[in-house]
Amino acid sequence: MVYPLNFIEMSVELKTRKYIRGQVTRLFNEHDKFTSMNKTECKAVQIKLVSYSDQLNSLNTVIQKSLYGDGKNEEEFLLELQSCDDYSDKLNTCFAVLQLMDSKPEAKDSETARSLLKSPVVPLPVYASTESENVEKFLVEFESAIATYSYTERDKLLLLKQQVSGRASILLENLEISKQTYTDAKKLLKEALASRSLQKFNVIKQLSEMKLEYGTDPFSYIGKITNVTETFSTLEIKVDDILQYFIWQGMNESFKAQLVNVTNHVRPSLEEIKEKFFEASERYMDVTRKFNERGKSSTSLAVNVKYEDNETNRISNADATSPRKKCTLCQENHARHKCIKYKEPEHKLRRLAELNGCKKCANIGHTTDKCDFDDVHKIKTSYEKLKHIRTNLLEIYHREFMNTLIKQATDKKDRYAPVNHKQISIGDIVLIKDDGYKPVNYPMGIVKEVFKNINGEVTAAKVLKGKTNEITKRHVTSLIPLLRKESDEDTVASDDDDEDAVASKEEIQGMDVSRKRPRRKAAEISRQKFKNILNDDISD
Repeated sequence: MVYPLNFIEMSVELKTRKYIRGQVTRLFNEHDKFTSMNKTECKAVQIKLVSYSDQLNSLNTVIQKSLYGDGKNEEEFLLELQSCDDYSDKLNTCFAVLQLMDSKPEAKDSETARSLLKSPVVPLPVYASTESENVEKFLVEFESAIATYSYTERDKLLLLKQQVSGRASILLENLEISKQTYTDAKKLLKEALASRSLQKFNVIKQLSEMKLEYGTDPFSYIGKITNVTETFSTLEIKVDDILQYFIWQGMNESFKAQLVNVTNHVRPSLEEIKEKFFEASERYMDVTRKFNERGKSSTSLAVNVKYEDNETNRISNADATSPRKKCTLCQENHARHKCIKYKEPEHKLRRLAELNGCKKCANIGHTTDKCDFDDVHKIKTSYEKLKHIRTNLLEIYHREFMNTLIKQATDKKDRYAPVNHKQISIGDIVLIKDDGYKPVNYPMGIVKEVFKNINGEVTAAKVLKGKTNEITKRHVTSLIPLLRKESDEDTVASDDDDEDAVASKEEIQGMDVSRKRPRRKAAEISRQKFKNILNDDISD
């Protein structure tokens, strides 16, 4: 390609401008990172951008005069101007971001010069939402720790989320979008976790559980004392509050529920407990009496079960705790299904008809049309029977089948040797699997063509069906070998060999020729050697 002379002379300027444009593009792509830079780094980037801007302006002027000064190629000149404007816009964007960074207020502590989102040097308190913690004390310590820094409401909220866990963290995560400020979050935590009655109960509980064990550090105990004392004075806990706590803790849960329903307060005050105590007692006694009556009726029904006999007008009480019930057919001490006298179902039905019993539940005392036999009991009984059958089957499986598998895996010789199965070949008689037929009705066919993969394995075959003379292509997994062509030839050959072997026996004495079927490769080699010896002797 031949370039004009002025283009060749300006190659150095073009390469320089290309490099500077690349640096400007790189800084433009990284302008989002300017917000995390400190003042010194921002100043260095700003100086570099000013230098790139001056160099580009001078190079653009020289290149445009040299290449497009003659007024030709007006379209290319317009494209050149548009490209210069694009890079000028990138530089202006970077300058604007750096100018915003310069206008940000500085922190009061000029020595640290930290970002507004970074936490202060002093450790911030932690709140885990446990019963022993005081959320108001936590908020006071948190605000005192960040008071020396000029954080915005949003920054305070982010720091607060980092220092809380448990229920407090869940509350802050679900804060409304319009209330994403520290003030709203503080108000929410106080309303949810700073209930006066709850805090008083927690600190009184902490006081009642305080104990200095042997071998423990007494300084930790004095720390607990100081914490409890300060909380008592902060919450202004009085004698009535302490009495309320211990009186409330002495009640059972049922009586507490009645007091809550009467007073409509989760933790009724001491005055409310005194005022509504008798009303709650009436409700409590009523609930207890109904519960006891219901328990007695259910117990009596469970202990005594009555069976009536219409023929003899006899009522017998069967004790539920007795280990065995009498048979309703023969009145012997065994289960009904184990009755020897009435063993067959026909005999049992005939006996129930004689006793005017129920043919549905096999009990006497009512007829079949008046039986209220519970189907759930029937299902449960069936389930128990099936469970028993399953247990027996598993026992038989492990006793007979699993032991046989172990024996097969350990007693057979060469059990890990690979077995090469014979592949389907042309002329084999096969059964064709078909989902629409039973296995005994699978159509029969003869293999006309086989298809192999790159490993030489037969994967598919074309089969001619015997009945319809239809040729179909099937995968080998859907073909069941029935009669192989090779087996017929082997049978004929083996018959000839057997005749030769029989003829040779008459000439050889004292040699025991086994008629057993040869096994695997070693047996076939031995048999071939034996044939060779016979042939040599006969020829001699």
